[in-house]
Amino acid sequence: PAGIELALKTGYGETYLWATEFENVHTNWRFSEPSVTVSGERYACSEEAYHAQKPEPFDEVEWEKRKVDAMLEALRAKFRAVGASGDSLRGLLLSTHPHPLLAIKGDTFWGFDPAEGGDNMLGVLLMKIREEMAKGQEATATR
Repeated sequence: PAGIELALKTGYGETYLWATEFENVHTNWRFSEPSVTVSGERYACSEEAYHAQKPEPFDEVEWEKRKVDAMLEALRAKFRAVGASGDSLRGLLLSTHPHPLLAIKGDTFWGFDPAEGGDNMLGVLLMKIREEMAKGQEATATR
């Protein structure tokens, strides 16, 4: 309840939405994420595709510059996935329009921490993809 109260105070409004299918890590949820293709490489899921884009050797400064774009590409691949799971994911995301998406979890960058708030970047990126889809653009096009 504290996270919900903080979200309301922070300006997300009374109606914000989330679905476990939107998460990129599914250790706590029963959801089989579709395999994805990013830059011609096939990955088991969007989280694996995201981590595969880290620079080698790892450079934290460089990764901080690239991680949002890497997640956006991984998420686009998730919604580009073909087959029933990809189609239902696209439909689920579009059905949330025009409500804010908010990932309440213990992460102040990708989510919205119940005690501290946060950037909700995962929600922000999903809303960007959703808006592209709603406008009929090819939201999942490769770069």
